[in-house]
Amino acid sequence: MTPLLEKYDVKVLLALNQALLGNKDFFRFLIEGGFPELAAFCSAVWANEEAMMWLFKNELPHFAILSNAIDGEEEALEWIKKSCTEVNYIFVKDGAAMWDSITAYNYKLNDTFMGFH
Repeated sequence: MTPLLEKYDVKVLLALNQALLGNKDFFRFLIEGGFPELAAFCSAVWANEEAMMWLFKNELPHFAILSNAIDGEEEALEWIKKSCTEVNYIFVKDGAAMWDSITAYNYKLNDTFMGFH
């Protein structure tokens, strides 16, 4: 089984959660704190193609697949279910369930998506 998220300290995961909710300070923390893969994952979840390509280019396709699974892509969800630990599968299922409200909330606050550069 491939570990993805569980290899990170809980404080980093809390920062990731806040970045996914649209908090730009936590997003910046991920980039400046040495976690560009999590910043790219966050941007990929927010449908940033540049971030998705960065993940593949930097040999981190599992984060791109995790992003696609959150978007509800069946093949990606099956790959996560078969290839990764249960923690990541639960993250995807919970993330997909909350995605509509997070998207609406972010648009209401910012009217834009964050970008990964």
